[in-house]
This record gives sequence, structure tokens and C-alpha cells, in this order.
Amino acid sequence: MHEIIEYDLKLVKSPVPYISVGAFWILWALTLPLYLWYHFVIAALVSIAVYFIAARLFPAKQVKVPRRQRIELSGDAEVDRQIKDARETINSVETSVKAIEKLNPALAGDATRLIASGHKILAYISKNPDRAPLVRRFLNYYLPTLDKLLASYIEFKMHNTAPQTVCEIEQTVPAMKVVFQKQIDKLLMDRELDISTDIDVLESKLASDGLQINQEEEQ
Repeated sequence: MHEIIEYDLKLVKSPVPYISVGAFWILWALTLPLYLWYHFVIAALVSIAVYFIAARLFPAKQVKVPRRQRIELSGDAEVDRQIKDARETINSVETSVKAIEKLNPALAGDATRLIASGHKILAYISKNPDRAPLVRRFLNYYLPTLDKLLASYIEFKMHNTAPQTVCEIEQTVPAMKVVFQKQIDKLLMDRELDISTDIDVLESKLASDGLQINQEEEQ
């Protein structure tokens, strides 16, 4: 089964123009005079030109961002508690992803796809609270573990420590996509079995009344 995710387009500016301007000022200060007022005026004008040239060479790009779903509560007190806890965890994951975007865009993209799957699971059990036990492991283990891994990744990267653990996290997070998808498949397969049971019951009742679903209309 394939997961269907709706996306919004987000315009992301390249950091290159800003880096170029900063590099230009450093280079100017090291090689050219910068003590009279007109030196600053000339440098400012040139830096503006540098910015626009770099912006032309490295334009902003449109990226696909999973559309955040609004998840309603189910009405079941226990399931609603689980949904609220999971939403808080997802919010924490989203905060980590924003920081990771600067450290490792690929890892941030993988985590963003997991967030989209998490929203889909919560949306489903909010409408079908009786299915919540099917994803208990997702709610109680997989989602909190993802949050812990990403928070640890940021800490290790910022302090330049635990390189082996950092590599393991970079490999583990993308692999979790399979696990998250299996949770979704489990919900959909259970729903499919439920519908099949309803159809079997309906066919039995129709048969007892002397009718068949595939009975052809009389000409």
C-alpha cells in the first residue's frame, strides 16, 4: 500500500548571496582601505551588486512541504490523551527538524516524511478510536524514539562529539520510514478486513431473503 501525502510549495532562499556579501566585506577589509566615509559607500554599493549577482546565480527554490493536518479529538478519553501526547511529541520533532535543516538537509527531509506519516496515523485513530490499540507501539515507542534520536543528533553535531552515534542516527531515521508505513498499512488492512466482514454479513442476509448482490437485472 502506498502512502498519499499532500504537499504545499515553500520558497526557500539560498544562503549563498548572504555568505558572498559577508565574504566580500572580509576580503575588502583585509585588502582595501576602509577608514574614510566614501570607502564605506563604495564597499556598500559593491556588496549590493555582489548580493544580486549571487542571488541571480543561486535563486530561491521551491520545495515540497507536507501539508500539516488538523487532527480532531476522538471523544474517547484514553485515545484523546494518547493523541495529545503524540501531537506534543510531533511538535518537538518538528522543532528538531528545523534545526537539522541547517546541519543535514537530507536527514531533515527524511524526518519530515516521518512527521507526515505520524499526522496521518493520528488523523486515522481520531476518527477510528477503536483502532488505536493497533498502533500502540507507534505511539509509545517509535514516535518518542524518533524525537529522542533527533534531539540527540542536534546535541552531538553542535558539540562535534560521538561521530559514530551521529552516523548511526543518520542511517536509522531513514530506515524508520518502513516502520511508520507498516503502522499505516496495519490500520488500513484492519479496515479492509472490517469492510470485508460487513460485505459477507450483507451477502448472507441477502441470500436468506432470496437475493444476490450480483444478480442480473431482468430484461
